[in-house]
Amino acid sequence: MGGTGLGYSREQVELEFWLSNIVRLNADGALFSQLTNEACDVNMFSDASGEGYGGYIAEAGNSKMVEMFGAWDAHETNMSSTWRELEAVHRVLKTNLPTLNGQSVKIHTDNKNVETILKHWGKENNWLVPPPSLVTETVKKMLKDGAVGTLVIPEWKSAPYWPVLSEGNRFKYFVKNHKIFPGSGITHRGRGRNGIFGIGLRDKIKDDVKEAGVDEESELFKYAEHMSSYIVNSRSDNTAKSYFYAFKRWETFIKKHGFQALPAQPVHIALYITYLLDTGATCNTINSAIYSIKWVHEMSNFADPTKNSYLHSLQESAKRVATVKKHKKDPVSLDMLLKLCSMFSDSQDLLVVRDLAMILLSFAGFLRFDEISSLFV
Repeated sequence: MGGTGLGYSREQVELEFWLSNIVRLNADGALFSQLTNEACDVNMFSDASGEGYGGYIAEAGNSKMVEMFGAWDAHETNMSSTWRELEAVHRVLKTNLPTLNGQSVKIHTDNKNVETILKHWGKENNWLVPPPSLVTETVKKMLKDGAVGTLVIPEWKSAPYWPVLSEGNRFKYFVKNHKIFPGSGITHRGRGRNGIFGIGLRDKIKDDVKEAGVDEESELFKYAEHMSSYIVNSRSDNTAKSYFYAFKRWETFIKKHGFQALPAQPVHIALYITYLLDTGATCNTINSAIYSIKWVHEMSNFADPTKNSYLHSLQESAKRVATVKKHKKDPVSLDMLLKLCSMFSDSQDLLVVRDLAMILLSFAGFLRFDEISSLFV
């Protein structure tokens, strides 16, 4: 062979890596999603409440490395406790990705539902009753883990999750059996987060159909079951979701004072808008509150209570007193650029030199980022 050196192929390097690291990374030969305590390099602790979330990363010896916390947005406070706990885990992990690179992490949370979602379901037979918003993710989790279970969901054929379960008039191959329960007498009303289950639309439609003389046992009555789904779909999913949360905030406020939210009295809504203005709400929040109340009343076949002179005046007032102030950024000056360049004058990092060149060129040519990044030299 003389002085010729032997080179390693990319495949051989990859095999060498796994040969030397498989025991360290996967101590008991289990799935990576089931790493044992012995294989854990880092512990992550998180918790969430109705107001906010927090968490921290600790090394195996429990010495705290990084911590973070935050508050939920207005619509996030109405999400389920499981969603908030999972989102807390997600945000703590995402914030600390550089710290966790190449390490095994054990997640600690006080919510049992989160622990169930995070662990592997392959050897279990679960009874699963997810909210409509989590049905698709639940099905994906079961398929990924090869799990067996009983999934209890609404027969809501216009829902986003329905195509995941069926093709045409048939369920997909992984649905081994199914049973459809009657539409009444089997469930209790809850606090669902969508228009059908959260505002009592389905019950209102049934009552109106009965008042129109349609017997509950007649064939015509069955269409009342589907009417609510179509009515909710008169708005996009994001719009319906936004209106729903805004309406629930109104409902919480007015019920606390002993009055009903649906149907509502215009003067009560005017008092609510005044409360929002007093608490510093933005113009968008005011509009969302009014439009959501209008939307729910129209869907429920009630008179629109927002057609009121008080509300019209308050909405116009919000444009003046509740507008978000714009905070303009100070322009970049030549002195700032000189100071920036002097900070990295001795840098040998090509990325730093590249970034400085882009900044100076953009400044000299009045170029936006998309313009400078599209240049080829």
